Amino acid sequence: MEAIARKIAQNAPIATRLTKVALNQDHQDLEVALMWESLAQPVTMASADMIEGLTAHRERRVPKFTGS
Repeated sequence: MEAIARKIAQNAPIATRLTKVALNQDHQDLEVALMWESLAQPVTMASADMIEGLTAHRERRVPKFTGS
């Protein structure tokens, strides 16, 4: 369990937080789940962490996420 928690903690904080919120919601159906995704995705796509993740991947290094 600790290893899983450490791995999750290494991910981008905004995306991780939004994923946790989504998992804790009671989506009544697929349409509601997709509506949530349509609201959450632009937030993560506009974050500095997304750019850092893409840059780190391209440079073959570990990303340094800041939560912004």
